[in-house]
Amino acid sequence: MNFFDRFENHITISGDLVSETPLHIGASEDSLFGVDNQVMKDVEGKPLIPGSSLKGILRTYIERIGQAGILDHGDYKAPCVTSEEMCLTEVNNKEKRNELKKVSEAYFYDYIAKQSCPICHLFGNQMRAAKVSISDSTIKGDWLNHYEVRKGVSIDRDTGIATRGALYDFEVVPASIVFSFEVHCENVSRLELKWLLVSLDSLRNGRLKLGGKVARGLGKIRGENWQVQVIDKNNFFESMLDDTVNKKSFDAFLKETLSEVD
Repeated sequence: MNFFDRFENHITISGDLVSETPLHIGASEDSLFGVDNQVMKDVEGKPLIPGSSLKGILRTYIERIGQAGILDHGDYKAPCVTSEEMCLTEVNNKEKRNELKKVSEAYFYDYIAKQSCPICHLFGNQMRAAKVSISDSTIKGDWLNHYEVRKGVSIDRDTGIATRGALYDFEVVPASIVFSFEVHCENVSRLELKWLLVSLDSLRNGRLKLGGKVARGLGKIRGENWQVQVIDKNNFFESMLDDTVNKKSFDAFLKETLSEVD
């Protein structure tokens, strides 16, 4: 059994995401139904926020926090965004990997863990899987196909003026639409959890924008009704019988976690 096989904990954060302003997450530049730039949709034609998009803005935000030196990285390697090399660059060399594995598989995985910063522990890198996964967010409640179509103008970045054939249409999801939201993380340390919660709290409070056209005021979202459930070795079987076991509000869990780490 290696480092990645041990079960320590599984944390689920779930609730709602609400679009405070119209939202545009583009699916394609190709026009199929008279709109140049449509939004991402599920198989039923309803708006969809890909989990990968949410994960991307969370990672980008926490990298900015890491660069600013706001969060303590403890015994972990300093965030790779603050250095000239990404984590585990030297392990891209096959000879180096073989050298480490000759000692033992356990030694190899332990080396990877020690040479990865908190951000790479959470969101993954070229040698380790992410500890955080985010489900696609789908519409909650009825959807009456209320897409809006807006006009846009393509601007040449060099000249600052409109390009030939510059007019185009783009589709948006209106404000006040409620989406599902669910994050899973497994085997996170308390310090890793603190880093993750800092980014999630910024998403919940509407400080992060999602999708395209954000310079035009689109993409502001906020979280509502977030709850956290922690399953560990002590309540594993109990949680199978009762899905409310060790479940609390996000606010309570955030306060508890920050006070424990500090």
